Amino acid sequence: MEEKDAGSEWREQEESREDKGMGEQKSSNQKNEVSFAAHAKEWMLSAWILLAAYVYLSFLSHATALSEWLASWMNADDRENLLLVVFTAIFLAAGLIYAQASGKKPEKSSRGYLAMTAAAALWFPLFSHGNQEIYLLMFLFLSVMAVYWLLCMTGSRQGTYFDERGIADVYRGLVALPFGGYLQIFREWGHLAVWASQSRKRMGSRGRQAAFGFFLSLPVLSILIPVLMAADPYFRHFIESALSGAGIFFGRWGLFSDLITLIQVLMIGCYLYGLFYNTVNKKMACEKKRWQAPQAMVGGILVPVLALYLLFFLVRLFGVAGAMDRIASGDLWISTYAREGFFELCWVAAINLALFGGIRWYSSEAGNTVRSLLCGLGAETLAFIGLAFSKMWYYIQSYHSFTFKRVMCCWLLLTLFVLFGLMMAELWMRRLKGVRIGVWFGCVTFLLLAYSNLPTWAP
Repeated sequence: MEEKDAGSEWREQEESREDKGMGEQKSSNQKNEVSFAAHAKEWMLSAWILLAAYVYLSFLSHATALSEWLASWMNADDRENLLLVVFTAIFLAAGLIYAQASGKKPEKSSRGYLAMTAAAALWFPLFSHGNQEIYLLMFLFLSVMAVYWLLCMTGSRQGTYFDERGIADVYRGLVALPFGGYLQIFREWGHLAVWASQSRKRMGSRGRQAAFGFFLSLPVLSILIPVLMAADPYFRHFIESALSGAGIFFGRWGLFSDLITLIQVLMIGCYLYGLFYNTVNKKMACEKKRWQAPQAMVGGILVPVLALYLLFFLVRLFGVAGAMDRIASGDLWISTYAREGFFELCWVAAINLALFGGIRWYSSEAGNTVRSLLCGLGAETLAFIGLAFSKMWYYIQSYHSFTFKRVMCCWLLLTLFVLFGLMMAELWMRRLKGVRIGVWFGCVTFLLLAYSNLPTWAP
């Protein structure tokens, strides 16, 4: 009885070891398996991205089959504008779908940037003909708006609104995030290959049976399609058009051209996928408490700059009368006086903008002394902008004509003037978001200029 009990106990131990080993092997296999639910949104995103990359390549180059097919329907300008609008629509749709699939609810503040992006894209088919200068500006505006909308929509900005960090956010969206995940799409395709291999093992004979049944249907289809084409002329025209389009897509290009197109699509797709993937999945670093510049240091920076600007205006004030006398006597051309120092004044305003924003960012808790110095810098910058605008307006009044460059210079000076005024007000009114309002003012007025059909009244 004892031997029987010992034997049964030994068998139970062996069975438990086998069950444990099978369980560990099953657990190991489960770890190596790729879940469809865990990667479905990335695989869907890669499909959207490849489509967007192909459309974007067709916009840049006329060597793709899609571009050649559209060439038979419309001219080059209309084709490029249509492709850019389609690419923008795919970009926006991919961002919304991927963000929602990842569990991120679009922020309400992104709606304005979405409207800006859509308006910029629709400008191209409406007004882009015949003016390449504003075309390039609008293309840059559209790119920045689309990327910043994606950052805002997914909550991937460094702040909760557009402030001095806005330029850093744009840099992250255009450079850091896309190239930081440049090869991520290949990793997801590797997961897809593993899942497909596992699915093929699970499905087994069912997949082979379905494929065999499909091939058996081909002879039947080859008989039915010609019969149906003979039965109805509209159906025959549809099939002939479809076959003609398929010939353009698959029969015009050699293997080498297809390979070059594929490489270019992959390069653009890697950039776009890295942008979407890192924007949605990369966690923002916790914001540390900003270093506060000492008040004496800020004063040491601003006081010499303010004194230099004050000296410049004193000298300039005494030189205006002499310049007017030289213009009246014919020794100085009006165009020479207007252009003399204009762009340098604009550069001074841009430098002051960076100086104002940097000091404001690193001395947000400073006292009234620093605020007063910053207001002095802002006031002198407004004087620089006013001086530059007076030169430009004097030039326009003298020659009685608007040009594209003159109008854009006036717009830039006006935007800087409004932005500096709002930033000065923000120093004393903490709830006022001056930078955000100034940026919105610049974007809206730029779109208004673009939609005013600028080439017609400012060639």
